[in-house]
Amino acid sequence: MQWKGSVAMPIDLCLLSSSVDEEDEEEEVDDEDIDDSDEEEECSIRRKAYAKFLPEVQKLLEETFKNSKVNLVVDRSELRCIVCPNPQWFKGWNALMKHAQTFKKKRIQQHRGYFDSIDEAIKAHDKANSQGQVVCANSRTASFDLEAANNHIIVWPPIVCIYGHAFQDGLDVQKAITDFLHKKAPEIRLPDFISAQCSEAFLLFRAEALGYLEAKLVAKLLHEHGKMLGIRGDLVTPRYMQKIDPQRNLVQWTEESEYIQVHLAHKKNKEEYDKERARLLEIQLQVDNLAENEMKFKERLERIKQRIEDKQREIESQKRRTEELERTHKQRMERLEASLQNEVKIFEATSAVRLKRYRDLLNENEKRMEEERLKRLREIDTLQKQLQSVTQDVKTMEKQKALEKELEVMQRTKNFIVKMERAEVEFNEMARKAETDLQERQHEEEMKLLEEAEKETEQLIQEWLSKQQEDKKGKEQITEDSINEVSECCMCMDELSPKNRAVLYPCGHATICLGCALLVYNEDRKLCPICREKIKKKPMLLPEIYF
Repeated sequence: MQWKGSVAMPIDLCLLSSSVDEEDEEEEVDDEDIDDSDEEEECSIRRKAYAKFLPEVQKLLEETFKNSKVNLVVDRSELRCIVCPNPQWFKGWNALMKHAQTFKKKRIQQHRGYFDSIDEAIKAHDKANSQGQVVCANSRTASFDLEAANNHIIVWPPIVCIYGHAFQDGLDVQKAITDFLHKKAPEIRLPDFISAQCSEAFLLFRAEALGYLEAKLVAKLLHEHGKMLGIRGDLVTPRYMQKIDPQRNLVQWTEESEYIQVHLAHKKNKEEYDKERARLLEIQLQVDNLAENEMKFKERLERIKQRIEDKQREIESQKRRTEELERTHKQRMERLEASLQNEVKIFEATSAVRLKRYRDLLNENEKRMEEERLKRLREIDTLQKQLQSVTQDVKTMEKQKALEKELEVMQRTKNFIVKMERAEVEFNEMARKAETDLQERQHEEEMKLLEEAEKETEQLIQEWLSKQQEDKKGKEQITEDSINEVSECCMCMDELSPKNRAVLYPCGHATICLGCALLVYNEDRKLCPICREKIKKKPMLLPEIYF
């Protein structure tokens, strides 16, 4: 019958093979840096630092390791460099010594003297405690005498023979032994219980060095505390087993050397344990370093996230300012365009009114001239009628009067006709002259109106051109403001310089690098990332006149 027990076994941990990027220490200007050219001065400073720091290092070593040797592999003490003006903390003496030996940014010789003092103090501490023995932290069983084990033959596997009056009293010896071991030695693995005779039994331990030490411990405990249970126990010898079980029917036992089976195996197990413990401590050191670097990485990540948020807020603020400027510029352009259109409409309306007025005057003059001509024609008709009447009268008078009067009448008639012809010629001359003067005056007025219209048009064009120049200067000012305010690309966040800053047309924004601008231009939409206006021209580097 075998009892199940539990033994603390070493836990296998997976080695964490991840490289940790150590942050470079911040460079600072230190007034106490030593000139490397003066070797004597350097040596003097190093010796002074060694003498200064040695007592403090020795005291700190005594507090850390007390009477044990210094173990630089497993040491994880929190130590501060007493040379650096700003506190620099390290985990373990090994890390502190490495810092003092390799640091080259400030107080170099003081750090080297500090390293010498640490090295000397460790050597002195180890020498003073060289007689001490390192005790295994996982040792749970009794130790053995190496000299007694030499040439000593033992029974293998280890067996403890139990006997006493408990067997005669009818007690449950197996249960009593189990309770006894659980109480006195809970850390050992429970052995197998084998009944040999009515007055004795065997406890069979595992065939290992640890099992032999456990058997010796159980025998000792039974001798010291088994009397109250009525049970005693002894570690059996080969002679006893030859007497009790010579045929090896109860147990398949053998005779072995205690030195080989126990001492050498124990030594091997101890070495393996030390190696495993050192490996686990190294893993723990790596885990601690990983945790520390993870915290540093998280802090750096938080700082980077904060910077990104600040940049995003800055970009949003810049974008809002740009949109406000664009909106203001657009409103101003709309007002100017509306004003210009109103002025053009007013000019067109006034020009049309003036031309209409002049045309009306010309039509009135033409009507008046036509009326005067018709009036003259009517007068001529009247005179002709009068002439006819006079002619008839003359004819009548010729009939009535004598021939002497006929000549007078005809002469008077001829004179009258000549007079009428002259009057008609003068009237035609006057009408022609009046018509010519009217046409000249009308042409002069039309030319004057055309000159005034040209002057007003030219003035409006000049005003429009000046407004366009002001708008262009405003866009250039927006570009210059964006150049002065924005020093990073709005897309890739790279630093902008005259060699990579691009300008977008026609909006004029210059807050993007040439590479990102070409990527935006090659897209289907071709929209400015700042104002979302369509890009109509391939982006180019911003001219040097803006810098």
